[in-house]
Amino acid sequence: MIFSNIKELFLKLVTHKLEESALEDFIIVENLPEAFCKKCGRKEKIYKRPFCKITARCSWCSTQHNVIKFKQLSSFTLYDYLKFICYYILGIKPNAMSIMLNKSAGTIKRQIRTLREIITSKYECSLNKIGGIGHVVEIDETCVGRRKNHRGRVRNQVWIFGAVDRSTGRFLMKKVQNRKSETLGNAIEQMIEQYSHIESDEWPAYFKYFSENNFYTHSTVNHTFNFIDPLTGSHTQTIEARWGSFKKWMRSMGYKSRIKLNQYILEYILRCDYKNEDVWKLFEKIINLIS
Repeated sequence: MIFSNIKELFLKLVTHKLEESALEDFIIVENLPEAFCKKCGRKEKIYKRPFCKITARCSWCSTQHNVIKFKQLSSFTLYDYLKFICYYILGIKPNAMSIMLNKSAGTIKRQIRTLREIITSKYECSLNKIGGIGHVVEIDETCVGRRKNHRGRVRNQVWIFGAVDRSTGRFLMKKVQNRKSETLGNAIEQMIEQYSHIESDEWPAYFKYFSENNFYTHSTVNHTFNFIDPLTGSHTQTIEARWGSFKKWMRSMGYKSRIKLNQYILEYILRCDYKNEDVWKLFEKIINLIS
């Protein structure tokens, strides 16, 4: 983290109370990693310069260069890029961002794509499993790209498997190739801690998987007769509500590409993980991801 007082920085950016010249007051060069001269290999000293520039200089051979912390700054100043992240967090549409930042809509969309790629590569690696002893986890699958009025090509359908921990509210999902027992079983083991109690509908692949594995306890609900099983109380209401929320969010963001579906999934999971936190904490998390 190269910024001090991240909460104040975020609040001043979103309320337009921070001038670009004042941004350098939030930059802490001491928190930057050590830089070494590419010419002679000696350690460089890092300086803050006007206009939020950070320069590394070798005192031995006098070589100096700008330290660009974020690779995305090719078409942005640091000040504008931080505002872009704030607008992205707040869900402002690309066309509105282009006006607010005086950039083309194409530039904004490219930056959003780049940011999603970083989230996909870095945040996915840090995700922990959900569930555990004493936890109830609901699982289900949903289809993205379903045919409307039974028209269109079936091959456009993409399946997503998801799980929600009813105790903590944490929600995970991932794109899967199909709904076969082996595929869904692998997804379950990747996302859910052993010895969790899992509740699902009566899709045959679940029966097959849980009959062959004793890592979890399992109960079902038959949706033909009940939304909540009258005997066990098992249901999948929570995760089905999450599917509706996810698809509504995708439509609101204009996300339609099947190829980028995994990026959409990771962005949504990140937003869900910080839904009950102060919004500036999501800003801090994204800064850490792109640093």
